[in-house]
Amino acid sequence: MARSNGEKRGAGPVERYAPILIALISLALSVANLLKTNHLERDKLDLDRLRAASNLINDLTSGELLRKDIAKSLLEGLGLPRSVIAQLEARIAIADATPAGRSAAVHELHSLVRDHDPAVRYAAQRGLEQYFLATELRTRKLLALLRQATNFATTGSMENLEQALQIYSSVIGQLSVKGKSQLDQQLLKQASAKNFDIESRVQIYSKLFEPFLLSPD
Repeated sequence: MARSNGEKRGAGPVERYAPILIALISLALSVANLLKTNHLERDKLDLDRLRAASNLINDLTSGELLRKDIAKSLLEGLGLPRSVIAQLEARIAIADATPAGRSAAVHELHSLVRDHDPAVRYAAQRGLEQYFLATELRTRKLLALLRQATNFATTGSMENLEQALQIYSSVIGQLSVKGKSQLDQQLLKQASAKNFDIESRVQIYSKLFEPFLLSPD
């Protein structure tokens, strides 16, 4: 039976993997244009690498294994510092669409936390802490509440800001002591301060929980 013009066709390989190929081509062009070796150009190449890695994050956390494997292969070719790799693994541990993908990232973080470089160890340890909190939010069915609070917070009306604040406060109240300890304690203290106006408190809560909004339910 023929498809109507209004029906959406499934994305083919070109559409699905175009963002990955674009990231690779962008990096290749950056390297090809690196004709000198002064610090400015090396810094630009490093920035291009980071941008390419950032463009790959959706592919790295995808539920499609082929798409994920291609992204991992490209990531390895970028030659990023291990501290950046640790940060990316932390993102994958939180946001990967599959339990197996999240577990694999956690395994990598456990390896990186023993690295000789303090910056790598710090990024890996922070990633494990955020993974713990993301898991608790998922297990306690709090992610939907956080997304609801975010929706209220973005509207800007006082009534909705009050709703967002109530939801954020409720989420905090349902976390374990260890779960709360994984949040930025200074920001948490500011968000709980009664002398701050509602809009400021909601903005702080939004910043606190922003990394976890990508977590699958």
